[in-house]
Amino acid sequence: MKRPKIAIWSLFRDAAGPQIDQYIRQINELDYPKRSLRIYAGESDSRDGTHAELTAWAAKDKRARVIKHDTGDPYLGHTTDPRRMATLAKTGNVLWDKIAADGWADYALMLESDLVIKPNLIDELLNCPLGDIVAPMIWLPSGGQSRFYDVWAFRTDGRHFPPNGPAWYAAQYQEPFELTSAGSVLLIKAAVLHSGARFGYTDAVVGLCNQAREAGYTIYCDPSIHVVHPIG
Repeated sequence: MKRPKIAIWSLFRDAAGPQIDQYIRQINELDYPKRSLRIYAGESDSRDGTHAELTAWAAKDKRARVIKHDTGDPYLGHTTDPRRMATLAKTGNVLWDKIAADGWADYALMLESDLVIKPNLIDELLNCPLGDIVAPMIWLPSGGQSRFYDVWAFRTDGRHFPPNGPAWYAAQYQEPFELTSAGSVLLIKAAVLHSGARFGYTDAVVGLCNQAREAGYTIYCDPSIHVVHPIG
C-alpha cells in the first residue's frame, strides 16, 4: 500500500552535538518508509557547529534539506516572549513556504528538534480519525513523574490548558478531542499549508492554527499519543 508522503519540519539553533545526534538517530529509527519522508531542517543564527553538522548529514542522507535563514535576532529562551515568536516565524515560515512550493508532501510534520519520540509516531498521528491538524500530548519529566508541557500553545476555545499532571486530562479526554491550537508536534495536511496558513509574528504556531481554523480546517489532539520534552 502506498504511504502518504511526509515532510518533516524542524528548526535548529545552537544545537551541535548531542541534540543533533539524537534528532538524526530518531529520524533514522522512524518506522516509516524512507522513500516517503523528506526532512526540512531550518538553521538560523547558530554560534556553534550546527550548520556544519546538518549539512554533513544532508550530504549523506538525500531525504534531508538544510535551509539556512539567519535573522540577526538574539537568542530568547522564554517560550512566550513575543520577540521569540517573531524570530520563530521568520525562519519557520521559510520552511513552510519551501514545503508548500515543493508540492511533494501529503502532510507536513512539525517536530521540534529536541523532543524524544517513538519510532511509530507518524503512524500513530496518521491513525487519528479526526482533524486536518493532529497533535499528541507533550510531557516534561518532573520529580520522577511527568507534567503536561506546552500549555501556552495548547488551547481550547482560546483558553490555555492547565499545567497539571501526570494525567489531568484522563477523566475528560480519553478519545481524540478538538482544540483551538496546539504546538511542538503537529501533523498537518498539505492543504492547510496551501491555504496560506503560516506562523503568526506575535504568536507563532498559535497563529498558524488560528489561520487554519479560519480557513475551515480542524485541529485535534489524540491523548493516547505521547511525546517527551527532555529537561535541559
